[in-house]
Amino acid sequence: MSEALDPPQSTLMLDTRLVRPDQRFKVWADSIGVIFDPSLDGRTDPSQFRAELHASMYGQVFCGRVDSVTQRFDRSEKKIIADGLDHYIVQVFKSGYCEVVDGNTTRTVRPGDIYIIDAAAPLEAVDYAFEHVTMMIPRDFLADRLVSPDAHHRRIIPGNTPLARLLYDYIITLDEVAATTSLKERELMVDPFLSLTERLLNHHSGETTLDPYNPATNLALLSTIKRY
Repeated sequence: MSEALDPPQSTLMLDTRLVRPDQRFKVWADSIGVIFDPSLDGRTDPSQFRAELHASMYGQVFCGRVDSVTQRFDRSEKKIIADGLDHYIVQVFKSGYCEVVDGNTTRTVRPGDIYIIDAAAPLEAVDYAFEHVTMMIPRDFLADRLVSPDAHHRRIIPGNTPLARLLYDYIITLDEVAATTSLKERELMVDPFLSLTERLLNHHSGETTLDPYNPATNLALLSTIKRY
């Protein structure tokens, strides 16, 4: 009975359209600045900036959806030392795309792909006219389950692989149901997400395959099937 009465958990929303035009980008930068330092192209008028954020917590795992215009995101060594953020970030694009600087090359993240960021490492990227969903996982939730816990920064796993498709759809589902789920329901949804993430990263390190008997994997698979 107590579970039935457990109300949906609140979600955070930021919509810069509700802010004075000359303050829109500043408000956004202050909000996202806890993770990344955003910047606009010099040709972009900050008063025309637009961003919408919906965020919620699945236990200690953050889920956030952003719909915004083209901008650059940086995470410098100085910022890493200052904030001590120790999380894995799993990001999927619903629209738009991202160009990630990786040494002397630039690689592209497209809708359907699984994009991994290690918050303990520097990042330079540009997101183009995008909507994406971001999951932030405390390192100690996942690191012990990974074969190579420090080898995933800037990884892009193509969305045409079966495990990537499963994880992509499950992350989209977590965002879609965030406003209508109870605390208990959210707790039950975390482990399938972690299990799928673990299996995807380890599988693409050549160490594991999908376990059809794992309850968490089965729950995520069922969720994906229901979407179609």
